Amino acid sequence: MDNISFKKIAIPSDPENNWETLKYVPSVIALGRCFVYGGYFIKKGAVLMLEKTEAAYLAGIIDGEGTISLTRAHLKENRRPVISIPSNDRELLDYIKNLVGGYITSKKNYKPGTHKDSYVLSVKNKSMVMSILRDIIPYLKIKQKKLRAQFILDHYENVTCRNGKYTDEKLILKRKFEQDFFSL
Repeated sequence: MDNISFKKIAIPSDPENNWETLKYVPSVIALGRCFVYGGYFIKKGAVLMLEKTEAAYLAGIIDGEGTISLTRAHLKENRRPVISIPSNDRELLDYIKNLVGGYITSKKNYKPGTHKDSYVLSVKNKSMVMSILRDIIPYLKIKQKKLRAQFILDHYENVTCRNGKYTDEKLILKRKFEQDFFSL
């Protein structure tokens, strides 16, 4: 436990998402795990609050190499927001993973003598993606990425049914949201 970094997190205090800030606690809590550490009981829904310098740095990485998009795990599923960052630098992705969570996958290197190994950090947890977007949006410089981030923050919750069961009219709104997003 000596290697755990400490970050400030926020926990929703009521259903309307009024947030109360907690003291500094281990950053691993921000990954959505539920356990007691240092006298705090932290439940799922705790969201990482990035420092300004961390948010600006992450925005620069996303502006340069990252993607803010919508993805689906299965063909018939609805799309959900995702932030992904590809890189040949595993140390960079490990740092960002420690900062915001997510998971790192490695890509198959078909020409190891010619190409470096490459990796992708993906953050797909909805609350983490929304939290990251809220923190980095003031620092994003690439117009399309800033528009996509703001579009997700402004509209995703309104067109997404909590239980995943859509009426015909809600499904039309969801599809329109996806079309509008990809036309940005």
